[in-house]
Amino acid sequence: MKAKQKAYLYLILTMVIWGSMYVFCKYVFVVMPPLVLLFLRYLIGTGVLYLLWRRGPREKIRKEDRKYILAIGGVGYFAGIGFQLVGTELCSASLASLINSMNPVVIVLLAMVVLRERATVKKLAAIGVTIVGTVVIVGQIEGGSVFWGALISVASVLCWSLGSVFVRFISDRYGTLTITTSAMAVATVLSLPVCILELTRTPLAWAEAGFMFYFSFLYICIVSTVISFLTWSRALALADAATCSLFYPIQPLVSALMGIFILKEVITLNFLVGAAFIVAGILFSVLVESAGREEALPEKAAGQRE
Repeated sequence: MKAKQKAYLYLILTMVIWGSMYVFCKYVFVVMPPLVLLFLRYLIGTGVLYLLWRRGPREKIRKEDRKYILAIGGVGYFAGIGFQLVGTELCSASLASLINSMNPVVIVLLAMVVLRERATVKKLAAIGVTIVGTVVIVGQIEGGSVFWGALISVASVLCWSLGSVFVRFISDRYGTLTITTSAMAVATVLSLPVCILELTRTPLAWAEAGFMFYFSFLYICIVSTVISFLTWSRALALADAATCSLFYPIQPLVSALMGIFILKEVITLNFLVGAAFIVAGILFSVLVESAGREEALPEKAAGQRE
């Protein structure tokens, strides 16, 4: 099988896993509150990734780069995924997944602000289209937990995307496994206090635990946290980041279909219209980013050593 075909298979598998995770979260939240799941997910995930890291070259994070690991782990993994889980508990799986699929667009926006990357009319247009889609969806929600869930999901996108931007500072010095394992370890430590605090307010409802809870819990901790990381990393090794980002719209599609058939969620016209804008914004943003990199290749190559 060609490298491109393998990359596409890894990408489809990754997006299906990420999309289905939102649905399985709903089964876990019946027994376990989101911040408890956050801690246990990272505790198990970090343990598995550490074992994989030990089998590799065992890169050490230099002292001057530790601040980036703290930022990635604290902002991206702890705050970003924490908000993601809380938002998913408060609103529908399909809505939370759709909002969180905006990461490629928000990363472009934050790269302009943090990394001083050039702002173009096409990039701003892609961001604007995505914002319109978000306003269409969130604007039709009349308060309540769903509205707050949508806003918290937006906060999740901002935090995760900012963490992804921080990755760019050190991605040329360390492997993906080293960065992810270290950042996830930071998030594990940070999530322990909020896990304990949440348990004092919302004890575990073990009486409601059944097959779907245990299956969903293991799925989130192992498949969504470890396996999807490996498939995503493998895809990035076989294809460029812009191509990989083109597959992001698969995530909300999977969540929407599973939400309809498994959770009996109702998809409104506003949701469909907003989703169309968001997906268009994602695809346009990634295509613009890809075209910009291709134009910059000759200039970059000229300054590189043979």
